[in-house]
This record gives sequence, C-alpha cells and structure tokens, in this order.
Amino acid sequence: MKLTQRIKKALAPIGAALTVLATPALAVADFYDGARGPSKGQVHYTLQNGNSGLALKYFGKDVFAVGVGNANAQGPTGYFGGLGLIVEGLDRVKAIPVIGYGLSPNGKQGTAVGVAQATVFVDKDGTFLLDPRYVVKVQAHGSKDHAPQHAFGLTPSIGNAHFRIGPDVNYTPGKKPTLDALARYDIDAQNHSSWVQFGVGQSGAQVQVRGNF
Repeated sequence: MKLTQRIKKALAPIGAALTVLATPALAVADFYDGARGPSKGQVHYTLQNGNSGLALKYFGKDVFAVGVGNANAQGPTGYFGGLGLIVEGLDRVKAIPVIGYGLSPNGKQGTAVGVAQATVFVDKDGTFLLDPRYVVKVQAHGSKDHAPQHAFGLTPSIGNAHFRIGPDVNYTPGKKPTLDALARYDIDAQNHSSWVQFGVGQSGAQVQVRGNF
C-alpha cells in the first residue's frame, strides 16, 4: 500500500479541536483534523493540565458524529455532541466541517459551535501536511453574551506512517497566539489501529491516546 494511502487511513479527525469546544481549558491540537479515521469507530482520550476528555466518534460513508465528555479531579466539566460531513472529493485536500452543541455539567448553559477544518497533503507522498482549522462559538442559552468567539489554528508537520512531528499555532482575536510542539507515534503502523500523541508548549502538556475498532 502506498504511503499516501496508509497516511490517509491513519488520519484522525476532530480530535482535540472538539474537546476544546466543550471546555476551553483543554486547548489542545492534533494532527489530521480534517480526514477520516482508519475505521468506523474510534475512542479518543485526552489529558492536559489535569483535565481529561473522552470522545467517541463514528465515521460513516459521508457523515461524521462525535460525543465528548470532559472532567477534572472535581468531576464533569462539560459535554459536546456534533455532526459533520466527510469531504474527500479532492486528491490533496480532505475536510470534515462540523456543527455541534456544548453543555455545562448541569445543562444550564449551552454553546453552539461550528468547526471548519482540513488536512492538506503538500506533497503526493504525504510526508508534509498542513492542518488548518477555524472554530466559532456562540453562547446559545444560559448567558446574556451572544457575541461569537473565533479561533484559528494551523499545524504544519513532517513524518510518515510511524512518526510525525510539528508545531501548532492557535490564535484567538484579541489574545496573543500560542505555540506548542506535537509528536505522534503510531503504535500499530501496519493497521493504524492505535496511536499516542504528546504535546508541550504554551498551552501546557498533553497526552492523547486513540484506539479504533
């Protein structure tokens, strides 16, 4: 199997971008935000700065669905559910735009969320990738402030089916950009059934583990 095809199958979608939607404390990023995972079901666990998130994802033929629960040592901190389209028509660009809704633990506050994200194959072998993203959030209920909040991100990276590294830049208008370094190791490069990712930088330290079934 060609390296490009193997990487495409290994690409994981929303990842931490969706974890961010449920609670801003988990401001983590990921490789491969804009492409499908290697199978229909995926479990994705994230730990950063004492906060954790567990995401369950489903990849259909054209539709993507995700549910996220976040917690810290004191208990749940928020929930998120979203639906997206899997856009794969272009050879070098894959995308999964998502709309969803986040809830506080007691359900009294809610946030509508939109995510536009893609994976760009800079070269045909998939050695160099770009993962741009845009997130907009609007407080929908439980708050008097309904002004939209915007965030932009970009993760350029280099690697292969076994290992990938790269910086991640995140920018929220009115705030200073944050810079982090990410490294991902594919535990099962043959079938791409599981992998682990580490990050460190201005957003703090993070660990992500994914399993596919």
